[in-house]
Amino acid sequence: MFDVWRMISLVSGLLLMAAPSISQAQSPQRVMSLNMCTDQLILNLLPASRITSVTFLSHSSPNAALSALAAHVGINYGTAEEVLSQRPDLIVSGDTSTPTTRAILGHAGYELHEVPSADNFEEIREITRKLGQVLGEEIRAEEMIVRMEATLKELVETMPQKKIRVVAWDGGGFVPGRGLLFNEILSVAGGINIAAVDGNDYLVDFDLEELLQARPDLIAYASATLKAPALRTQALQHRIVRRFYEHRLITYADNLYVCGLPQSAEAAKDLRAAMAMVMESLEVLQ
Repeated sequence: MFDVWRMISLVSGLLLMAAPSISQAQSPQRVMSLNMCTDQLILNLLPASRITSVTFLSHSSPNAALSALAAHVGINYGTAEEVLSQRPDLIVSGDTSTPTTRAILGHAGYELHEVPSADNFEEIREITRKLGQVLGEEIRAEEMIVRMEATLKELVETMPQKKIRVVAWDGGGFVPGRGLLFNEILSVAGGINIAAVDGNDYLVDFDLEELLQARPDLIAYASATLKAPALRTQALQHRIVRRFYEHRLITYADNLYVCGLPQSAEAAKDLRAAMAMVMESLEVLQ
């Protein structure tokens, strides 16, 4: 029978022998990211010369700004073998991604910083500030936070009087509720998440009948979901959905809603503009 922990111990031993040493006072010079969300943070906090690799996902990201930054650094697929060959002095990862690799790295004594997910802007401030400290880039991290704060302040000061009722619906049966970052971004953008009205947290069961009963002003689709053919996206082509919502669809850059980033404030700004444009076009059609 295959013994996973024995294999972890063997690989850990090899990694331990290869692990570079780094002084506590020295900023890491060879940083490796094992998660697409942490990719985006370190690509904005560090020069390419200090990044050994980011995940392959960032090279093919639909986010043009991210893929442009990632194009200047190497890639990885989250394996322990790549850590052995790239010899980073710091590995940055999400707290749920590549669990086997993270377990091996922990046994081997590699310096590993796990970035938790963020469901609101306060948590985004915390993880950005903490990572900036770990990387020795406190000033750059604060600059990112200041830009985020300025955007949030602008959004609050220009909040429209009439809130737009929105549901992030992909036809798959679940929508984000009150406890997820989508709800936070939508609220700042001037919308009401109808899935969160009843205090529902996290993912909420939401089928076609419930969608029609809720009668949202707009349906929001993740841009990547909308482009990828799948059975669940066929619900968008349902004749009833097309009849009532053909002109009430908006898309959003899902990576800024899944990953808690300072740029999520810009996502809120873009979302407000998209909502306003569709609502204005509806007035013209009427």
